[in-house]
Amino acid sequence: MTRHLFHAAVRASVFRWLVAAALSVVLGACTGTTGGDTVRFDAALAGPVGIVGHELVFTTGRGMSVRLTKATLVVGAVYMNRTKPIPIAQENACILPGTYVGEVLGGAAADLLSGVAIPFPSGGSGTSETAVTGEVWLTRGDVNASEDRAIVAEVEGEVTLVGSARPFRGSVSFGSNRRSNAIDPARPGADAPCKQRIVSPIPIAVSLQNGGSLTVRVDPRAWFATVPFEDLADLAGPAGVLQFDDGNTNISSMNLADGIRAAQGAYSFEWKKLDQ
Repeated sequence: MTRHLFHAAVRASVFRWLVAAALSVVLGACTGTTGGDTVRFDAALAGPVGIVGHELVFTTGRGMSVRLTKATLVVGAVYMNRTKPIPIAQENACILPGTYVGEVLGGAAADLLSGVAIPFPSGGSGTSETAVTGEVWLTRGDVNASEDRAIVAEVEGEVTLVGSARPFRGSVSFGSNRRSNAIDPARPGADAPCKQRIVSPIPIAVSLQNGGSLTVRVDPRAWFATVPFEDLADLAGPAGVLQFDDGNTNISSMNLADGIRAAQGAYSFEWKKLDQ
């Protein structure tokens, strides 16, 4: 099944059941093209393993001490591809070149600190091929919509600044609030709406089988890898809550959003066979 068969589907809402049914037919029709058998599997969204006390305490890549007490995420769809794209192709298109071999539709919203995996209601389908790259779609609707201010991630916690703990919170959406004011004419597609909402290409190694289960794990610690926090303190004053803006208004808010949609570090695909 080549990427061309997906063009019509990716322009529609991932929550429309008719689209989900149509894509399942497409996957079945592509079995002969990829050489694999058609498979169905369970799928779920979850945080990292080992959560204790509904919090994560860690040090960021910038050396900031953080206690994270809330981290939620909405995922609209998941796709898997047997091809690793070259950087130029990935820059110019939201849909990866190559062959898609798996999809998970229907959407899921998870508390990443609860330790509970939230099922995608319609499960997943594909072919028995080995996928080497994955995509996570951060949207509650049409990934190509020109505007979408629906919140897809929320965070709360404390960070240590100048020896004292300061509370922080933030909500993140991916609409016009995330687009660049300076678009490079040489890369006209780099700031397309779908570019803001698709985490790709995520390195994976998954061989889909009938009756297995896929867990997409999200580690929110990676979201804060490059967040400085100090600019939020300047805005909040000496005793106020540090508030991430839902837009590209300061470095901390920009870097949090970039961390949420970064293909390296936060997202992993965990596959279990039926007999495991």
